[in-house]
Amino acid sequence: MVMGESRIKVLEDGVEIRGKFFEFSDEWLTEPISFWLIHDIKLAEIPDNIVIRAYYGWTDEEEAEARKVYKEIDKLLPPVSPSDIIASKDSISIEIMERRKYWDGIIPLRKYMEILRETAKRLGFNVEDIGGWGDGEDDYFGLSIETEADTNLTILQATNSILKPLYQHARIAPLEEQMRNLLENAMKSIT
Repeated sequence: MVMGESRIKVLEDGVEIRGKFFEFSDEWLTEPISFWLIHDIKLAEIPDNIVIRAYYGWTDEEEAEARKVYKEIDKLLPPVSPSDIIASKDSISIEIMERRKYWDGIIPLRKYMEILRETAKRLGFNVEDIGGWGDGEDDYFGLSIETEADTNLTILQATNSILKPLYQHARIAPLEEQMRNLLENAMKSIT
């Protein structure tokens, strides 16, 4: 079955996206899909009974292909990077997942994630905590942020409908700058 001019074909045992086959279980695709394989597909192209979960990132080959299309690929998405993007016909969801073990941000991880969570709620997004948030041995801090989206948007545009206002309103960059200044002043006073 081909959905109009869709680049997504629903087959008996899976889904074909741009000529690549992916198995699915229920409505979820079972294999990870690169965000850059689907970023310019419109939500309207996603069949009603399919939910696509893509990881944010790309292979070297995909990056080279994307750089042919976008001159400034690094400016496509704001600095808040999702780990996963979940798209359906009429909604988009992002998951932001960080680990305390690997966190090197100047703002403490819990505070950073709390700022993102409260900002997302203030902006009217549906927000759910995922991960253990530092309880016990679980050092994962995660958020799932979801919103309904216009079906005429591409998956990239729908993703940015969450990420851009989230980053703009969370005002993380100015807070990071304040923290850097405080640390620099503290170091100067010690020496």
